[in-house]
Amino acid sequence: HVGQVIGIAVAETAEQARVAANLVSIEYADEGPAVVSIEEAIAAKSFFDITEHKVESGSPVEEALAADNLVVVEGSFKMGGQEHFYLECNSTLALPSEGCMEVVSSTQAVTKTQNCVAHVCGLPANKVVAKVKRMGGGFGGKETRSVFASCAVAVAAHKLNAPVRLSLTRDVDMGSTGG
Repeated sequence: HVGQVIGIAVAETAEQARVAANLVSIEYADEGPAVVSIEEAIAAKSFFDITEHKVESGSPVEEALAADNLVVVEGSFKMGGQEHFYLECNSTLALPSEGCMEVVSSTQAVTKTQNCVAHVCGLPANKVVAKVKRMGGGFGGKETRSVFASCAVAVAAHKLNAPVRLSLTRDVDMGSTGG
């Protein structure tokens, strides 16, 4: 989708990285009509396997629906996408040293960041130290949507064996997190 992260430009300065990133040109293959609504996704059977949910405890649904005095409420509700619009854009600093990685990021999911960085860098989780400085105003938007930035920065730092920092602009942040 437009805004999907495909890579990062690593440079000496933020301005050099922005110039390099703006030089990237993407050509999209014609895959047919875009699926942009829930109704279109259902009609096209366009689902991600990881989104399938199952009731694994409690009574079977059919049994619950057969109960006496059951009140059934039917209808529909639609709501457009929302951006959490946290105060600080996603930012990460990755510091490799002696087979370890220290990651300082603006996240509400420190353990998830640690585990994902360990995975993408091929390190055991105990070799990754994830830290968060004081952060406020995340509103839940940095619970999972910050991990992609931390992972990209950690991979660059791991490959270069040098510190790498990424601070997204508001436009890039909102586009990449689905806002």
